[in-house]
Amino acid sequence: MIDQVFIRVDGSLNLGAGHLIRCLALAHMLKDEFTIHFFCLDVPTEIAEEIKKDFLINTISSEEDFFSCITGKEIVVIDHYYLGSDYQKKIKDLGAKLVCIDDRHDQEFFADLIINHSPAAKIENYLAQDYTTYALGPEYALLRPVYFQEYKEGTNSISKENIFICFGGADSRNISKLILEVVSSFQYFKKITVVIGPAYQHENSLSEILEKDLRIQLMNSINDVEMLSAMASAGLAIVPASNVLYEVAVTGAQPIICFYGNAQEELYQYLMKNSNAFCLNVFNFDGEELKIAIRNSLNINSNEPFFLRVEVANSPGNNLKNFRRLASTTGF
Repeated sequence: MIDQVFIRVDGSLNLGAGHLIRCLALAHMLKDEFTIHFFCLDVPTEIAEEIKKDFLINTISSEEDFFSCITGKEIVVIDHYYLGSDYQKKIKDLGAKLVCIDDRHDQEFFADLIINHSPAAKIENYLAQDYTTYALGPEYALLRPVYFQEYKEGTNSISKENIFICFGGADSRNISKLILEVVSSFQYFKKITVVIGPAYQHENSLSEILEKDLRIQLMNSINDVEMLSAMASAGLAIVPASNVLYEVAVTGAQPIICFYGNAQEELYQYLMKNSNAFCLNVFNFDGEELKIAIRNSLNINSNEPFFLRVEVANSPGNNLKNFRRLASTTGF
């Protein structure tokens, strides 16, 4: 019976922090039954410290360092856009079970299990092996434990006069600033919470607007409990079509969903067609479009929670069940 899980994941200005956050979420789901080891070439200090609270973390200098640790008695998890098919085959050749967390399906997969928690995910989108199994959809959502506690307790009555803005740990295009300039023009809002992460390089660009608008609270490199608290106090949230959206959905806030990266396109297109949320393509940012989306979102019935909230409830148990099967002597 396999009881070791090796997670190969990175985070940086270019990669963002989302891969690390969802792998940390998966680790918490598995930690009662598996020993978890993280292996990282790049990881922001703040997130490394968060991982160290509960798990083992190994800083590697090359992929060979990682391969040398694999004995074939582990489940290896990859969440990485730049580690492709050949990398997967190498892990399989070393005898390990392989899990890929993926939202692009842009290569051939050799994984025993593929996790993609997008509601748009379909098996037919993947080129994989006959032995590959799938964990697709929000029922396999990779959220940290505090969000499931929030789900169990239910959402409080929250006001759309409080708005939440977050574009991940890096936000290399500084979309936060563009969004904030528009939101600040609405006198309706009493509190504007903006969360930035450890890889965000544009904090100085926000100084002028922060000085002018005392409603704005800027939060930097906060932990999961602080993030949940910030989200839970808001009735409206402007976020990308990424893991942050799933977190917001649990708190009950009405999202305005933005698309700016290739990995987000599939989820964004799905939500445009299948949800009541307003969706914006911010590759070419248009402040007037955002103003319209805000006005219309304020009119959506707050008693009708965003649909993803219901779907994610059982994902910790669903993901653990899959890893139990993978760890068994007979496999899937």
